[in-house]
Formats: sequence, C-alpha cells, structure tokens
Amino acid sequence: MEADHYKTLFAGYDVVGLDYHADKAFFILPIVDMEKLILDMMGWADITEEKLREKQLITTGFGETLSCPNMP
Repeated sequence: MEADHYKTLFAGYDVVGLDYHADKAFFILPIVDMEKLILDMMGWADITEEKLREKQLITTGFGETLSCPNMP
C-alpha cells in the first residue's frame, strides 16, 4: 500500500515496496535522479569531474565521500 502512494507522486517511474516489520519507524526518501544528486554534491564541494578522476576519492566538507574508480 505504501508503494501505491508513491506511484502517484512519481508517474513514469517504477515504484516497489517491501513487506517489512520493524519496531521503529523508518523515513523513506526516494532518490529520483541519482546523477543529478551526485552532480549537485560535486558542485557544492566545488569538485569537477576532472578533479574527481585525478583524485579518485574526495571527502567533502559536508561529510560525504565521492569516488569514481571506474570513471574514464
């Protein structure tokens, strides 16, 4: 039923749900466009694709580590 709720919010995308049982509530945050999120994070950290290719692993000032070991 939860997945059905999100289907109305993300028309054109596959939305699936899990049958889970837990004692604590979980916050579900759908990431619709992962590429945009990564590019935004690179922008916030002032990291270019070239710099990421060169360094391969960069820890940002906001606690995320960006990596691209397979980036051409």
